[in-house]
Amino acid sequence: RQEIKNSSHQIISSIQLAKSHAAIQHNNVVICPSQNRTSCQADQWQSAFIIFIDRNKNRQVDADERIISTQSTNLKYGLLNWKGALRIPSLTFQSTNGLPIGSNGSFYYCSTSNQPHYKILLSTMGNTRIEQPPAC
Repeated sequence: RQEIKNSSHQIISSIQLAKSHAAIQHNNVVICPSQNRTSCQADQWQSAFIIFIDRNKNRQVDADERIISTQSTNLKYGLLNWKGALRIPSLTFQSTNGLPIGSNGSFYYCSTSNQPHYKILLSTMGNTRIEQPPAC
């Protein structure tokens, strides 16, 4: 239960951080999975993710782009995955207003133990809410 609670809080606070940085810095900000914590790597949400300023809008960390935050998830009792509207394995918040660019979708925490599954929904306006889906 603690892992579910911590990962949900971590994701929601990271979304808020990315939104505010995008609006304040006037640059796109990306959240992407990253096992090595320095570059985006698809399907690695269960290990870690990074938040970075994406000046050239290619959704990859380049030499001149700053990583704002690195979050270790290190999940032991479940799997974490992102399913977005654009079928891209990352989230992008736009420079003009901090809203997600085609990144509305959901994070799914699928429990591998006898705990409930969780779904964190991200709306087109950048708001989040948590649901408990019956299955993953």
